[in-house]
Amino acid sequence: GTVRLLKEADRVNAPLHDIQPEKTLTGAVKGVTVDQVEQLKKMALRSVTDRHKVQELTEENTRLRSQVPSMKKRLEEAQRQQRLEQENRRLRDENYYLQSELQEERSFTERLTDGIGRMLDFLEEHLPERLRPLLEKARELLPDPEIGQQQEQQQHQRGMGGMEL
Repeated sequence: GTVRLLKEADRVNAPLHDIQPEKTLTGAVKGVTVDQVEQLKKMALRSVTDRHKVQELTEENTRLRSQVPSMKKRLEEAQRQQRLEQENRRLRDENYYLQSELQEERSFTERLTDGIGRMLDFLEEHLPERLRPLLEKARELLPDPEIGQQQEQQQHQRGMGGMEL
């Protein structure tokens, strides 16, 4: 648009240099055609229009420049929010992984404890009476299965933070 306007102005400019008006004794102008006067009017009108456009564009440019800091602030806030959401997602994934690993470990511990309990039952049936107090002491070292389940439920509630995924 701007290039076209400049080329058009140059095209009109050349004939304007050719205009050599002269005043007559009566005050009339000679050496100027009606077409040249029309071109002068168009150029004057275009000049006013172009000045108005420049003024509007300058005002809009000023307005947009004043918005740049707040837009930068919004962009930074959006980026910060996005980083927090990504970190939150990563932490949720890590929490899920750790919860599943913990569950696997608890399951293993439960199976191991159950196996030890069965072994102690077997030994109790086959060991002499004088060694049975040792078995009782060994049983005391084993965790109580009911207490283990209660702890597991409490740990699960704390790990989830009371939130559902």
